[in-house]
Amino acid sequence: MKKPFFSILVPVYNAEKTLQACVESVLMQNFTDYELILSNDGSKDSSGIIIDDYAKTHPFIKAYHKENEGLLPTRRFMIKKSSGEYLLFLDSDDLWVQGLLDMAYQTIAKHGADMVLFAFDKINAEGEVRFSSVGIFPDQTVITPSNKELIYAEMSRGSWLNSLWTKVIKRDIVDMDADYRKWGRLSLGEDLLQSLPLFKSAKKIVWRNQSYYRYRDNDTGMCENFRPQYILDIDAVRQALYQELRNEGYDTPDIIDAFFTQYLQVMVLQILRITHMKAALATKKEWLQKLGGLYLFQQAIAMGCFKKLPKRDRFVLFLFEKLGNGAFLFLVNAKRVRIPSAGSYETSRMNATK
Repeated sequence: MKKPFFSILVPVYNAEKTLQACVESVLMQNFTDYELILSNDGSKDSSGIIIDDYAKTHPFIKAYHKENEGLLPTRRFMIKKSSGEYLLFLDSDDLWVQGLLDMAYQTIAKHGADMVLFAFDKINAEGEVRFSSVGIFPDQTVITPSNKELIYAEMSRGSWLNSLWTKVIKRDIVDMDADYRKWGRLSLGEDLLQSLPLFKSAKKIVWRNQSYYRYRDNDTGMCENFRPQYILDIDAVRQALYQELRNEGYDTPDIIDAFFTQYLQVMVLQILRITHMKAALATKKEWLQKLGGLYLFQQAIAMGCFKKLPKRDRFVLFLFEKLGNGAFLFLVNAKRVRIPSAGSYETSRMNATK
């Protein structure tokens, strides 16, 4: 049996409200040489029934059911079940734009690319675009080992290139047997972990400066849904990036400075979320102490990277460094320091680089 050119991998967990729209955005593509793999990661709603119905009526759709393990193990499971020459990832609450597969095929044919990167839009519940990653590089920028520093510099400044779902990946550069169990069950950052070896292995990467992905963004309930474990997850994956920068020789002064500045910016957001989360005062103090003791955080402070942050962030860090945790919590709450949306840092940075 002929193997498909693309394998499209969709992890599914309790996605009954968005799953149909997600799958239909694949079926509407005008390029049809693909297989669509839907993996139900122990959903408790009707997601399993939905993917089975699609598999019954479409021979190129494969439905799998497994116990709940989380996103990273589910993606690894699907990679091993796939057979396409190139892999794409799509989250079950997101959408594709018409023309993605055709663009990917044409770009691969023209450049012989190991990886194609493309832009995405974040949309709200009404489908309105809130901001876009268009503008990272000029369209059809070709990245090879001679200029791969562009990739690592961008990853150090922000997170636009982290997501697996903005990548078309040649199967040959994927380590099929990579073991991520040592990382535990990450809540954040698993995309960055999986992207690092892909960027390292790819010999030709092409950037397409159009948005082909619609990411559903929900900033409501950021404090209510916040878990302090996120801090350790963020730090762990940023440590992995930091080590990669050093191992691959991309630890230039400019890149390292950008890395630590961005790290501080993200951690200021976590500091504010700790102060506002629904937890006992002792619990908040404990997590603030853990954050302040992180090696990368201390390095960033020692390097003076806080000087490049917005005024509000510098003020928060000043209080955090100078006061005890109890006094800090009191002052921040008393001044009602606003928690920004998850994308506000990225939006301001993108506006500055366009």
